[in-house]
Amino acid sequence: MLAVFAPFETDVRRDRPAEGIAKTKKDGVYTGESRASAGPVMLKGGNGPAAIARSLGVSRMSVYRIMRECAG
Repeated sequence: MLAVFAPFETDVRRDRPAEGIAKTKKDGVYTGESRASAGPVMLKGGNGPAAIARSLGVSRMSVYRIMRECAG
């Protein structure tokens, strides 16, 4: 019986995020920016590299790499 509902549930799980993204794009909220693009903005806000890495879920080396790219 569960095998009958599995494909339906897969379709529903696939459609749900797409509907949410479409709604936020229509509202003008969704920008599609990557997490990496938020780093320089957060750095200007006074956050340190470790805090930025923790909040974005990336390594500190990624933050330092982005800082280097933005500086040069």
